[in-house]
Amino acid sequence: MQDLFAPLIGADADEVFIPDCTGAGSSLAMKIVDGFRRSNVVFDTL
Repeated sequence: MQDLFAPLIGADADEVFIPDCTGAGSSLAMKIVDGFRRSNVVFDTL
């Protein structure tokens, strides 16, 4: 999957991370942007 997506964004396949779910991806993005330890993203599906 990384091999297919990487050229679309001008990256190498080893620079692309595809998380197992959107929650994990969102939490990772918040850690990168926000930088706080122990931060996470909570989804309410109700």
